[in-house]
Amino acid sequence: AYRLRLQPLPHATTTSIFTYPVEEAVRVERWMHETMKVVPANVEFTFMTSSAPPPLSEKVSKVVTGIATVFAHTAEEASAILGKIASLAPSGALDMQQYIPTPFDVLYAIIGQFFPEGHRYAVDTFWSGPDNYGVLVKLANETAKAPSPRSFSLGVVLPPPALEQPMPDAAFSMAGPVFACAYSIWEDPAADDANRAWISQVARVMAPTTIGAYVGEADLDRPRRLQESYSPAVWRKLQMLQTKHDPKGMFRNAQSMAASLRSAA
Repeated sequence: AYRLRLQPLPHATTTSIFTYPVEEAVRVERWMHETMKVVPANVEFTFMTSSAPPPLSEKVSKVVTGIATVFAHTAEEASAILGKIASLAPSGALDMQQYIPTPFDVLYAIIGQFFPEGHRYAVDTFWSGPDNYGVLVKLANETAKAPSPRSFSLGVVLPPPALEQPMPDAAFSMAGPVFACAYSIWEDPAADDANRAWISQVARVMAPTTIGAYVGEADLDRPRRLQESYSPAVWRKLQMLQTKHDPKGMFRNAQSMAASLRSAA
């Protein structure tokens, strides 16, 4: 079942963007962690590693970008919070775009430009464990090695209050202090093996510091990936419900479910 709780619509959602050379990933990650300790929970702070856009591509190949979005109710609230974030930002940014009005349709349009139609895709996601410092730097270093220039990665540092409350009794049951995802994007079918291998390599490198995945964008062909998208208790409950309500496996990804069950046996 689904239960929806309506929330007030923020009427002054605003974003600031700070772009650095990928070599500054350590400083950018530290800035994000320290910032999320002192800003309200209505801030979403995203760490993005990608090919440098023009005209920055004339200076550097890869960049890390700190994208701070405040889901504010007034322009004054957004300005105050983003001003505090900017005051903590590392020096040496290649580019800064501040106080951009970003209602939801604009936010969707911004992220949508990174997912061109007609391309080929592979993706995997990661929730960090308690030892989460350095997770985004590790992801940035691997993203810089992607065979396709369109490939990129994202990481979000959750506000501490979001992790202090117990999770509700729901299928969504896996979360950590940092959420990260890597997207492999390419055009030529002849490059399938190289780009899929890159996603697998990212997962291997990230594995020691992660505790699970987000099922909506996990590489479910990997053994145990489906199981790792849920807490142990919820995984057992889902297996029970699957057996009870769908004994023939109509609503089952047979390959990933079978792989997870083999690994658990």
